Amino acid sequence: MKKKLFLAFLFGISQFGFSQQNTDYQYIIVPKQFSFQKEVNQFNLNILSKFLLEKNNFKCVWDDKIPENSNSCDGLRFNIINNSNLLKTKLIATLTDCKGNVVYTSQEGKSGEKDFKKGYSEALRKALANTNSISMKKITPDKKEDNVTYTPDNPTDNIKIQESNLNITKLTLKEIENKIILINENNEEVFSLQKTSLENMYQALRKKDNVSGIFFKKNNHFIFEYNKNGSIIHDFYDVTF
Repeated sequence: MKKKLFLAFLFGISQFGFSQQNTDYQYIIVPKQFSFQKEVNQFNLNILSKFLLEKNNFKCVWDDKIPENSNSCDGLRFNIINNSNLLKTKLIATLTDCKGNVVYTSQEGKSGEKDFKKGYSEALRKALANTNSISMKKITPDKKEDNVTYTPDNPTDNIKIQESNLNITKLTLKEIENKIILINENNEEVFSLQKTSLENMYQALRKKDNVSGIFFKKNNHFIFEYNKNGSIIHDFYDVTF
């Protein structure tokens, strides 16, 4: 029997609630080419991704081999966020449901290997090192408590913004030679962004400490969501386009 994947979102700041969602998925959809790759299975990443997941008893299908009789929400879509630079290969694995909600984000796998294929392989193996502890169940709301909210449609709805308690930084978005960056009032680059398939949601890298995460819009603000010591942290920004 294939593993059950337990997916939980824990927001680690006092003004946020948290939601725990259980979902029964039938398989994981692995693409034959990720957005940052120049060709199918470049660096052997796609075949290795499928192998590592199946090694931990997850049922996987290629994105062009999805069962015809299955429901569009039966599977989770596997993706890799590439945060590599000149010195290190850095990869983060994510699982996304049929509504575009990111329901699992791995640790960042890093490698200092100079050979691209070896570096990507090592970084991916490190990113997926804990998949054998991930357990797969169907969305059922937990009992509602004082600081618990449940919204099945959009995980960002669980983030409660208390305007008076926020220290919001103002940033400006610029696109330079196909690169998207956010700069501060001193014209210094604060974030580099990569577009996702979702509107107003980006893969983000914060320059000052090289922290990667997700940058998305909630109400009138943008939020940078990242993992710190096992907790999900949110920083708030006003962005001018």
